[in-house]
Amino acid sequence: RQESFGADTRREAREDYALRRVPAHFRKSPLSIAMVLSGAVWSVFSFALGGSLGLRYGIPTALIGLGCAYVLGTVLAVVITRLTAANGLDIDLLSRGLGYGFLGSAFSSLVYAVTFMMYCGFEASFMATAVNAEWPGVPLVPLYIAAAVVMIPVNWYGFKLNNILQRITWPLFIIGVVALAVDIFTRHHVAGSIWAGPVTAASLLGAIGLCLPVLGIQALAVGDWSRFARAADVGKVKVIASSVSIGGLFLIEAPLGAFLAVYTKQENPGVYAASTLGVWGVLWVLVTQLRIQNMNYYSASLATANFVARIFRWAPGRQLWIGLTAVVTAVAAITGILNHLTDVLTFFGVVLLAWAGTLLGGMVFGPRYLGVSLARIEYRRGYLHNWGPAALSGLAVGLSLIHI
Repeated sequence: RQESFGADTRREAREDYALRRVPAHFRKSPLSIAMVLSGAVWSVFSFALGGSLGLRYGIPTALIGLGCAYVLGTVLAVVITRLTAANGLDIDLLSRGLGYGFLGSAFSSLVYAVTFMMYCGFEASFMATAVNAEWPGVPLVPLYIAAAVVMIPVNWYGFKLNNILQRITWPLFIIGVVALAVDIFTRHHVAGSIWAGPVTAASLLGAIGLCLPVLGIQALAVGDWSRFARAADVGKVKVIASSVSIGGLFLIEAPLGAFLAVYTKQENPGVYAASTLGVWGVLWVLVTQLRIQNMNYYSASLATANFVARIFRWAPGRQLWIGLTAVVTAVAAITGILNHLTDVLTFFGVVLLAWAGTLLGGMVFGPRYLGVSLARIEYRRGYLHNWGPAALSGLAVGLSLIHI
């Protein structure tokens, strides 16, 4: 029985308590959480977001739009971090007790899983195109597949391996960013003023609209990691989540990406990193993508595990869904998801904000009308209704706006 207990404990640790509250002995230090969250920010995709805004709307509009996104994202991140850290529950488990019900929250899990798989497709595309830019003779399709499959062993053990990976690769990423920026700003020149062009209401709304899916996913994703915070460190983790995950993206990396794209006239960071730094640029992209992809695979597999466990009552473990995430990632990259970046971002932006809005509604009205205690949100089936009509109808209304 001791051997069985030890095996169960190890299995539970590998799954990072995907279907239950994180116990006190599994909580991590603020530094560990900061290192892991940094991997969700410092990515090629964040550069691409800024580059898309800079080339489409101009630098002034891009910077103002990113500033607005930072304010909105900070509010969401602080509220969500407070709940997940205090309760030791991920966003999916919180959804159960915030109005969705035990089975109803499965739909939010599905939205979460598909969204992260979409991001996986983007990030794998950046990895493949960087290698192809340096070595054009290497076909893209095998590179897409390799970029998807390589993440399976890397993501097999959730928080622990991710923590180690982020600590090792963080200095390499910073060195690469500095080298890339210095090289591009000294060798490339922009004809005319980069500050030219009016800031209109339409362009600003468009810029904010492109930021919404990234804002939403960042604010929600911090919940998957801040739930590992110790009770005494909740205040510190709120600051870490808002400054690292939101501030790092919208105030540092995306603005830098906007300038780099305008200088190089290239939206894809994988391409201009390879053309600027050669092999070292390719290595920088690969290291960067390993950091962010580990986060994406983790959250996608976690949400898929929760969805299948509730709808089909089958819980084989998070590791199985890592393989599914790799398959979806490869298919998305091969079918050209990177060519539709703005359209995909706009679509998922509406979806994620609809979900975030229903969660905030549950936080505001739950304690008064649903008898919810925000200090200890219930997630167990025996204590919940199967369906939450209010939250599900709110999500449906939000999704209907996609067609408007």
